[in-house]
Amino acid sequence: MYTGGISGGQPNASEIRANMSLKLSEIFTKNDQDGDGGLSLKEFLAASEARRIKSPEGLSAKDMFAQMDLDRDNQVTKNEMMASQASLGKLSSGTMSSLLAAQEAI
Repeated sequence: MYTGGISGGQPNASEIRANMSLKLSEIFTKNDQDGDGGLSLKEFLAASEARRIKSPEGLSAKDMFAQMDLDRDNQVTKNEMMASQASLGKLSSGTMSSLLAAQEAI
């Protein structure tokens, strides 16, 4: 459970982003089954299903993969995964807190 934030209160957006970056890196490394430096759609779907990851915007796992695959090479690299996190700046802090809670459940 996340216990950061000012005086143990609600975490601020930069704390959430930093924690999410660390979690995303851990998730990526754990799920790159073949060690080729990218998550294939198969690896991404397996990870999403095993962890019951859901997009707060209601996107399917395939849609999330497509959005993260910035160079359209049918693999999501760690850099692409981190770059996709930049779009989280457009989300409310409540949505970001929900994402963090879901990641901590992994």
